[in-house]
Amino acid sequence: MTVIQSLQQLNLYPIPDSVVTNICEERGLVADDEVTTEIRAEKEYKLATANVYKWLAFAPTTVSQGGVTFSISESDKKRFLELANQLYSDNEEQPTGAVYGYKGSRL
Repeated sequence: MTVIQSLQQLNLYPIPDSVVTNICEERGLVADDEVTTEIRAEKEYKLATANVYKWLAFAPTTVSQGGVTFSISESDKKRFLELANQLYSDNEEQPTGAVYGYKGSRL
């Protein structure tokens, strides 16, 4: 499994390749590298995970892909934001305002 696949599998909600690739690049990870236990333990991977959770917190509530509809509840979005903020805090980073294509906050 690659880094990009690992990050996309944090949730069943479809996260575009371009989003995860951008997150990987910003965090100094190579999206196509094989993910290892060592990579998962790195600060960069943990912060990339936080960025994915943050993206999920602001993603559209419902999306259809290939005839399948995926939904994220408001309580799940709040939980994703909490997970992201905890990972940022654990890795001594303040959350940023960037949300990878989404604006505004209702959480």
